[in-house]
Amino acid sequence: GSDQRYVDGTTLDFVLAGVAAALPGAARINVRLTTMLPISLWPMADRVAEALRGRYPIRYNGRDLVVTVATVAVKREAEAAFGGLDGDTSGPVVIVDAGGRTVNVALFNNGQYRSGRTLELGVQAAIDNLDRALIGCGLRSLTLAERGELERSMIDGRRFTIISGGQATDITDLARVQLDQTARALAQELHACVPLGQAMRVVFVGGGAHAPLFGATIRAAIPRCELGGLRELANAYGAMSGAQPKKGKGRK
Repeated sequence: GSDQRYVDGTTLDFVLAGVAAALPGAARINVRLTTMLPISLWPMADRVAEALRGRYPIRYNGRDLVVTVATVAVKREAEAAFGGLDGDTSGPVVIVDAGGRTVNVALFNNGQYRSGRTLELGVQAAIDNLDRALIGCGLRSLTLAERGELERSMIDGRRFTIISGGQATDITDLARVQLDQTARALAQELHACVPLGQAMRVVFVGGGAHAPLFGATIRAAIPRCELGGLRELANAYGAMSGAQPKKGKGRK
């Protein structure tokens, strides 16, 4: 959970392992890397690029290989997602990128990033509140694995049960309350910090944009908000497209 994970080798380990797993037959791999930072951590961008760039001999699952991270492009979260938008992106456009811990809100005008904020109101914040509610009910907090399983169950429309004190308890309804309360708080923050009424488009992306998580509640609170189909893949697709500044109508 430390912000230093971007520069202390933690992020690098994930990158190297992911690349090695994706290319199981390669002994030498050259990488052009694009990575994202929360808007609030943007001053770390140069340090992050320096920490990730380099030549790394590694051993992965008994296999020796060399991964060279030749170039590193660091972008703000939500900035890369803008590059993946379809349709008209002229004028002021707001991207709301909801992840696990943070929600990044970015304002663009005619394809150029103008300003942004990071809000500590991601999906995991709702699950933190759920943990407190569960303990208040005489149950227990969720394990890390259960947090992921709960998210997937909510997205899939399945009930979710935990075992506490030897008893099975369905916590789906309690989770729904906490997700909706956090999403409504997020909607209030968005109205307070962004001129939504002046935007040509307001697009909600990221893992939190799934309708059963925050998406439906945000859409009800901000009716003109678009739920981006890519959700948690929006930044990745935008980064692969090059995320070049666009003017006028975007690509279809």
